[in-house]
Amino acid sequence: MMLFLATILRWIWERYQNTPEPLPPTIRELVPNRKRVLADYPLATSTQWSVSRRPLPLLARLFRFRGYDTAAASFYRIYEFAVLHDNTRFRNEIEYFCHQPWPIASLPDPHDFDPERAAFLAALTRILCDSFNERIERGLPRDAPAYIEDFAALRSRPKKLETPPIWAQSIRPLDRPLRINAREGDPGLSTHLGEMGIIMKAPHYSFT
Repeated sequence: MMLFLATILRWIWERYQNTPEPLPPTIRELVPNRKRVLADYPLATSTQWSVSRRPLPLLARLFRFRGYDTAAASFYRIYEFAVLHDNTRFRNEIEYFCHQPWPIASLPDPHDFDPERAAFLAALTRILCDSFNERIERGLPRDAPAYIEDFAALRSRPKKLETPPIWAQSIRPLDRPLRINAREGDPGLSTHLGEMGIIMKAPHYSFT
């Protein structure tokens, strides 16, 4: 009986692991609901919402399993914070992502039906590459410890730069420009977003 139950639970858990992450809200859903969206992400309790949004199976809930975080879930949170111009949450989340074993190139294809969100997500992968590669070029790999005792040894390690996923390179720019609280010619516009037809100020992606 116990072996049968363990087999069932393992099967349920494996199916859960293979379930894709739900897509985040569209840009047009996020922007007018900024306060309500950010209220779901209290800064003081980030560990509580740093989990996958995939609904747990009934048996998993009965046994009080807790969902774990995924690269896609964190990436979608980064997207929400970027769209909403929340620099604190944005930088906190990309720093959190940076220290996880998630190559940017391995981010799963969202198969997005919304062209605006798809364009933003594609540009965001390049922004993340810029952020992480900036640190890597300075001798700070993604797995660098919080307290560095031998910086020379760390800098001597081979530099493994991040690259965007293949799916991001196949997303087409928008046919018509999308302005997110910005206008053409404003200072500090994002180059990567601009290449995808999105006019928005560049998010602050540098962190120490």
